Amino acid sequence: MPLITDRFGHLAVMLLGLAAMVLTIGFVPESAIFPRIVAGIIAAMGGLHLLGSFLRPPPADELIEDASGGYQLDSSAGLFDSPARFAIIFVISVAYCISIAAIGYYTATLIFIPLSLLALGYRSPVGLVAATLGFIAVTWLVIGVLFSRVLPPERILQLFG
Repeated sequence: MPLITDRFGHLAVMLLGLAAMVLTIGFVPESAIFPRIVAGIIAAMGGLHLLGSFLRPPPADELIEDASGGYQLDSSAGLFDSPARFAIIFVISVAYCISIAAIGYYTATLIFIPLSLLALGYRSPVGLVAATLGFIAVTWLVIGVLFSRVLPPERILQLFG
């Protein structure tokens, strides 16, 4: 069963990447290049993992002793152990892709990162704030400053003039 849910998960990730690429069709070419690259990488990785799931042998149901005398993790455990959690993350990710164009990249990211981390089970408030602000700062430095690329406008800032 884990192999089937893995395949479903890989297919869903691939489709998410393709959907994100479709959402960039209306972007100005200069602003669309990096989202398309990221979406393409997501789609490619989902596709490669999906292909790999058909090529690898069926997983074993027991722990395997490795050369150091320790044990590897149970290889039968699926990548997507909780279909409900995966569905929540998938819906949040789709909403994030749509909201980038609707409300702006930084605002959507400010909402997406804590929600996705909470859905994955991460509960440290300091960690949530640090991860969110750190990611936004690095994104701004790389895309905005280093590459001088324009991201979708922040609708919230337009309300204030």
